[in-house]
Amino acid sequence: MVRMPESAPEDPPQNVSVLNMTSRLISVSWNSPNIITGKFTYVLYLYGPTGFLYDNSTLDTRFLFTGLTPYTKYRVDVRAKAAGEVGPAAEKVVITPAEAPSTVQNLEAVAEDSISVRVSWRSPAQPNGPITQYRLQVLADDTLLQDITLISGNITDLNKTQTLPPNVSNSLRRIKRSDELSPVTSPPAFTATVSARTPPTAMTASSFARSESRSTGHTANTDFQPTLHPALADEPTPGYDSESVTQSSDNVNSRTSALSMISVSLNTVPPWLMQQSHTEAVTSATSALRLTPGQQRLSTRDASVTGHISTRSAGVTGTTGVTVREEVVDVLSEKLSYLVSDLNPFTEYTFRVTASTTAGEGPAADITEKTSEQVPSSVLEVSYQNISSTSILVNWVPPLNPNGRITHYSVYGLNLRSNQALNWVTNTTSILISDLDKYTGYKLRVAASTAVGESSLSEEDDVFAFTLEDEPDSPPENLSVLETSPSTATLTWSAPEKANGVIQYYEVFYENESYSAMTNSTSNRVTLISLKPFSFYNVSVRAYTRYGNGNQTSETLYLLSGEDVPGSPPYGLSYESVSPSEVNVTWNAPLQPNGVVTHYSLELWNSTHYLNLTSPTNFLHITHLRKYAQYRIVVQAHTRAGAGNYSSNPLNITTLEDVPSDPVSNLTAQIFSSTAIIVSWDPPMEPNGRPYYILTLQEAGIFPNMTSPGILAVNKTIKQTTTDNVSLFTKLRKYFPYVLTVTPATGAGPAYNQTSTMYLRTDDDSPSSPPLLLSTTNLSSSSIAVVWQRPLEANGEITEYTLTLSGHGSTNTTQTPNTSIILTNLVSYTAYNLTIIASTRKGAGPILLVHLHTDEGGPSSPPRNLTLYNHTAVSVWLTWEPPLEPNGVVIKYGFRIQDLITQTVTHRNSSGLSAMEHLSGFRPHSSYEISVYSYTRVGHGNQFSSPVTFTTNES
Repeated sequence: MVRMPESAPEDPPQNVSVLNMTSRLISVSWNSPNIITGKFTYVLYLYGPTGFLYDNSTLDTRFLFTGLTPYTKYRVDVRAKAAGEVGPAAEKVVITPAEAPSTVQNLEAVAEDSISVRVSWRSPAQPNGPITQYRLQVLADDTLLQDITLISGNITDLNKTQTLPPNVSNSLRRIKRSDELSPVTSPPAFTATVSARTPPTAMTASSFARSESRSTGHTANTDFQPTLHPALADEPTPGYDSESVTQSSDNVNSRTSALSMISVSLNTVPPWLMQQSHTEAVTSATSALRLTPGQQRLSTRDASVTGHISTRSAGVTGTTGVTVREEVVDVLSEKLSYLVSDLNPFTEYTFRVTASTTAGEGPAADITEKTSEQVPSSVLEVSYQNISSTSILVNWVPPLNPNGRITHYSVYGLNLRSNQALNWVTNTTSILISDLDKYTGYKLRVAASTAVGESSLSEEDDVFAFTLEDEPDSPPENLSVLETSPSTATLTWSAPEKANGVIQYYEVFYENESYSAMTNSTSNRVTLISLKPFSFYNVSVRAYTRYGNGNQTSETLYLLSGEDVPGSPPYGLSYESVSPSEVNVTWNAPLQPNGVVTHYSLELWNSTHYLNLTSPTNFLHITHLRKYAQYRIVVQAHTRAGAGNYSSNPLNITTLEDVPSDPVSNLTAQIFSSTAIIVSWDPPMEPNGRPYYILTLQEAGIFPNMTSPGILAVNKTIKQTTTDNVSLFTKLRKYFPYVLTVTPATGAGPAYNQTSTMYLRTDDDSPSSPPLLLSTTNLSSSSIAVVWQRPLEANGEITEYTLTLSGHGSTNTTQTPNTSIILTNLVSYTAYNLTIIASTRKGAGPILLVHLHTDEGGPSSPPRNLTLYNHTAVSVWLTWEPPLEPNGVVIKYGFRIQDLITQTVTHRNSSGLSAMEHLSGFRPHSSYEISVYSYTRVGHGNQFSSPVTFTTNES
C-alpha cells in the first residue's frame, strides 16, 4: 500500500445540523467530507447581522457557539482543513429564539382632561424578539383599577398569498399551506384567564438550510423558532437536518416533552433578516408539531396597519372593581400612546407599562400623573321661603360631586314678567334676595363653581316666587285632553303664567259648527259632556281672579272624541334585571291599537303576591320585588276608551340574589356551662338567596390583667362562619358578659344592617382567685378593722365570706355578706391569723390569709408576790414578780406608798426594769403600806398589787 501525500479538501463537510439552540447559544455538528484527502481539522466561521464575527478551529465534529444575541439570524460556515489549506464551506443559517424584552423607554403621562390621561412610550431598547403585546395598568393608592392589554390586530390568512417587502422577495414569498402546519389564528376576543407571560407549550418549528441545487420554489416559514431543552444539547435534532425537508410526526412527538416553541410573526421579521446573501436561500420544513385542542393560538395579523385602535373587549372584570380591557394597536410601532379614560377628576394615578414577546413579559416602568379639576355637579334640594312681598330666602345643598374645591355659588334669577336676568354670588349655601318687584313671578337657579368652571343649571331645581294679587295678564296654558270617551272629554290645563293672584274659577268654552256651550270649574280640570262621538271641537279657557279675567283667553284646543279599545295585545315582552329587587320590562305596542295608547296596565304575581301596575310607555321599571323570587307578568294596552279584552302572553321573571332583607329570628342562647354557650336561630324570613351566617362573640365586661396588675386585659372576639342554625362556643370566661352578633349572608354578601345582637353571660362557678385585701386598721388594743374586696375572678355573685380568726389559743369562725369586719374582744399585744374565703352559690374559692397583731394596752393584772425582805429606820428593800397580763412591754414599775399615821399617799417610780427596788426617805418608827404596779407605753391600767404593811425601825 502506498500512502498518498495530503492535499487540500475537495468537498465540504457533510450533514451540518444543529444539536441544540437557545437564545444565547448554538450547538452544531457535522460529518467529515466524503473525499478524504488527509487528516482533517475544521474551521468554523460565524456571521451575524453585521457580517463576519469570528472563527474557531477544532478537531472534533461538533462545536458550541455561546454569547449570542436573542432573536438574531446567524450563519455558520464549516470548512475542512488539510495540508494547511481549507476546503469548500458547508453553511447553516439559524435564528436564535426570542427572550422577554427590557423596559419600555421614554414613558410619559399627560392629563388631557379631568377624566383621561394620555400615556405614551417608546418600544424597549432591547426587544429581544417581536413585541406581541403591551400591558398598561392603572393604579390609585396601590389599588389596581384598570388592566389594559394592547395587542396586534391584523390577522394573516394562512390560505392566501401575502405580499412581503421587496427586499425579502427571494427568501420569503408566501406561507405554504400544509396539513402538517399548525394554523395560527388571532386570539379570541378576550380570554381573562390566559396570562401573557406564559408561552405556548408547543408551536410549529422551521429551519433554515443552505440551498445548493434545490429549487428555490420552497417557501420559508419564519413564524416560529424552536428552543431545545438543555438535555438535548448533545443529541442531533431532525428538525435542523439540512437534508430533511419534512419530519415524521413520530420523531417530533418523541421530543415534545422537552421542546418549547416560540412564535415569530411572519410580517414582523427584523430588518437584518431581509438582507440575505445572494448565495443563500431559505428553505422551510413543515413541522409535524401541532397545536393541541384548547391551546393558546397567537395572532399573525399584519402589524403594518397603523393609526387604528379598536376595543375588542371592555368591562370584563376578573377582580371586583378592576376593569379589564383588550385593545388592538400597532404593537410594532416605535412609539405608542394610549388614552386612558373613565378616571376620576383631581386624582393621582400610577400608570404601569410592560412589553411582552412570545418568550414572556419584561419588567415594568411606572409613571404618575394627576387628573385636573372639573366643574362640579348640580346643587341639590334648591328651595325658597317667602320673607316678604319683595324678598325671599333661598337655600340649597352642596353638589354631590364637587370635583374640586367649591369657590363660590351663583344664584341666577329671571323676572318672568320682564325677562330681566339677575344674579347674586355667595360663599354659603343660602342667600337673602330682596328688592323684588311685586305682583311678579321669579325663576331662580343655583350653580356651584370650582376653579375650572360652573356646574350645569338644571330646571329640576328651579324656584318660582310670586307676589301680590291682580287680574291675569296671560291666559291659561297647556290646555290638553286628559281622557275621552265617545260622549265625554276630560280636559286639563296649567294656570296662567302671569295669573297675578289666586284663580277663583275657570270658564271653559267649547263649540263646533253646530254646537256651542260653556261651563265653569274651580280646578284646572273639567269633563265636557254631551259630545258627539268622534267629533272635533274648538275649546278655550279663561281664568278669573278676584279682579277679573283680564280678557285673556287660552289658545284654541282642537279636540277629537270617541276613540275605541285596542284590538290586539302587546307582544314581544322581555325583561332585564337591574338589581335583586328591580327589573326593566319592555314590550311592543299592539299591532291594532285603535287609537292613541295612553298607558299600559301590567299584572304581576307569584304564589304569594299580586300587583297591578301602569306605565305610559312600553317600558316599566318595577321595584320592590322580592329578591331571588319568581314572578309572571302580563301587559294590557289602554286607549282613552279603555283596555279591551286582549292581554299579552305571560312573561316569567326570576329576580337576582341579594343580601338578606331581615335578620335571623328566634335567636336563643343556652348556657351550657360556665365556659360554654350553645346558640341557635331560625333563618331570615326573606333570605334573598342561599343563606349562611357570620357569628361574633365579644367579651363585654372589664377583666383585670392577671399577668400585669393594674392594666386591664384586652377583650377577645370569637368569629365563626356556618351554614347551620346552631353553633357552640367553648373556652369562655366564667360568669362573664358577652355580646353575640349573628349576621345573615348570601352569595351576594353579608347583610351587616340586619345583624342580630344578644347580650348574655356565662354560668357562674366557684371563685378562681381569693379576695383582695384592702386594709387592716388597729382601732384599739383589743379591736381591729379589716376591709377587703371581691375576688378578681369571682365567677359569680358572692353570697358570703367565711372568716376564721386564730390566735391566743382559740379559733373562731363567722360568715358575713359584707366586705369588712371589726374584730373585737381581742387580747392586747397578741398575734392573730385571719383567713377569708369568698363563696358563690357554686362553692368556695381560694383562701386569703391575713396576719394581724393587736396594739399594746395598759396591764390587765398587777405584779405578783410583792415581798419586803429588809428595812431600816429610813429605807426598805422590796422584790416582786412581773404581771401575768402586761398587755405590752413593761417599761417601768411604780409604787403606791400610804403613811398609815397621816393617811397621806405618795407615788414613786422604779429606777429600772428590775423586779427589785430599794426605797428610802421614810420616817423612823412609822408604819407604811406599799403596793407595786407596772407601766407599758399605754399606762398602768390601775392594776395595783396586794399591799405590804411595815414599820420602820427606831433611829
